[in-house]
Amino acid sequence: DFSTELFVRDLDSDEKIILGEAYDYHWSASGNHLAYMEITGEGTGQLFIFLLDNYELVQVAEGYDVMDYNWTGDTLMIQVVDGQGALKLLRVQSPEWDDPEPLAWPEITPDVNEQLQWLAKGTESVTLWQHNEPVRVIELESEVLSVSQWSPNGRYAIIRLTGEVYYLLDGNTETISEVPTPGMFAGWAGNSQLYWYHPVWDGLFVLVRISHNGDVHSYHPYAFTAPAYHLSIASEAQRVIAVMEEDVHMFTR
Repeated sequence: DFSTELFVRDLDSDEKIILGEAYDYHWSASGNHLAYMEITGEGTGQLFIFLLDNYELVQVAEGYDVMDYNWTGDTLMIQVVDGQGALKLLRVQSPEWDDPEPLAWPEITPDVNEQLQWLAKGTESVTLWQHNEPVRVIELESEVLSVSQWSPNGRYAIIRLTGEVYYLLDGNTETISEVPTPGMFAGWAGNSQLYWYHPVWDGLFVLVRISHNGDVHSYHPYAFTAPAYHLSIASEAQRVIAVMEEDVHMFTR
């Protein structure tokens, strides 16, 4: 059982709002909606959305077994199994949070964007899949270590190779370009703001926003002695939440 108590704290009033026993959670790109998954005693996945504008809690994909989900912008892509055992994709958004025409889906896939694309890592390649479209295999010069989630607008992803070599993949044009900026991928914010751990001297990194061609756009006053395991970055890096070892740190400016 990997569930844990999930709560939201209002920083103005210090009110703690307990949502439930969450298995997984993700913020929408706007930061206005928090989706989280619960597992019932029978092992069925249920999905809820907490709406920050009115503190309302909404259950979505009722009547389905939720298998996986992700945000693309403020649209929630939900992979579910229906009562007949068929895998479906639901695409829901405010204010209805309902999909009247679920799409038949081939298999459980990671991080689907609004163009119905997803990525799969090979040894020295990345495969770009798109629903009912030809498969595109992108060959690379060395081992692929990881592929990031899509940017919040669902267009870009970062591919990391051995030797800390990075490529930016554009899902619209189905092309890649090398990111020449020293350092390591840190995360996404806004629609497609790209953030990087930029080395300043041995063992110390600062957070920078870079353009999609690798130029440094802005430096931010957050320093790390080693890259955090996970960063959650608000637009323009006004707030950064970092998971480092067993601690969670919030930085503001």
